[in-house]
Amino acid sequence: MLTKTTQAFFSLAILILLTSLTGCTSIPIKESLLTSQAFTLKLNHGRYGHTIVNNSEHIFVFGGSGKHGLLSNLEIIDPKTGIIEQVNHVLIPRRYHTAVWDGKDSIYIMGGMSAVTCGKKRRLLRDPRIEVFDIPSRQSKIIGEMPAARRFGSAQYYDDKIFFMGGSRQYSATSTVGIYDVTKDKWKLTEKMPTPKDTKTIQYGQYLFAIGGYNGKSPLNVFERYNITTGKWQSLAPIPQTLSAHSVVVFDNKIVSFGDYTELDNTLIYDFKTEAWQQVTIGYLPSRHNAATVLNNEIYVIGGTTDGSGSHLDTIQVFGL
Repeated sequence: MLTKTTQAFFSLAILILLTSLTGCTSIPIKESLLTSQAFTLKLNHGRYGHTIVNNSEHIFVFGGSGKHGLLSNLEIIDPKTGIIEQVNHVLIPRRYHTAVWDGKDSIYIMGGMSAVTCGKKRRLLRDPRIEVFDIPSRQSKIIGEMPAARRFGSAQYYDDKIFFMGGSRQYSATSTVGIYDVTKDKWKLTEKMPTPKDTKTIQYGQYLFAIGGYNGKSPLNVFERYNITTGKWQSLAPIPQTLSAHSVVVFDNKIVSFGDYTELDNTLIYDFKTEAWQQVTIGYLPSRHNAATVLNNEIYVIGGTTDGSGSHLDTIQVFGL
């Protein structure tokens, strides 16, 4: 069933200078300021462990865990009008998955965990199914399976290929990188990441960057770069601190990271020009297992949780220049 909820919203721009915290050894970023905007716009359903993408017009919020368990709905946010469209019962209910937009009409959803009935019990298991959401029709379909089911993996779309990196299998994190050719419907393996981990990634130019993560025992400060042209990985200078359960985006030629499993209010910025990390304060509301995207020169940080008991945030935070 498809419903529409219109919520009027306004913004109050709060200029906050990017300032280094005590002990930061990286070069301060002086080229620009980020502003924090307080929006009255909120999700219809609080959630964490979800995934989001945008198609240059709308933000699509898929699945995750809500108040009553795994969510099968998605919310489509129109930042210009403040309208949130909710589409119910079209998705596999799952969390800790990832999604990518193909630049046209399709969004590919893969990985994560879904509920499976085993006898009289319901168990959360890693889900190998690949789901495609068709934007015009608001319908989804299953097109196949990944070679191995993983949760907490990260994916990027480039030149009709989906690069799925890392994540955890049944007992441990993996360094495997699979490339799915959308046009040929075929998977192949490429060079493994230097470090096995659940991770978050971004694409910048001809490179994919893996930022921090978790190896099944401890959080990591690794920073790694994959050259799409050569198919080779390179380990870069480590992040000044460990990062896990975070979200990352590319904004103003910088990587911006939000949250951490233990340091929920943590915000880091990496400047591609200076090749330095900086810990900053920009008015970010603390959370982990949130999701972030960039649309119309603004960063949207959506949902998340704040404790181990599973709070489900409905917040939509916005940051811009």
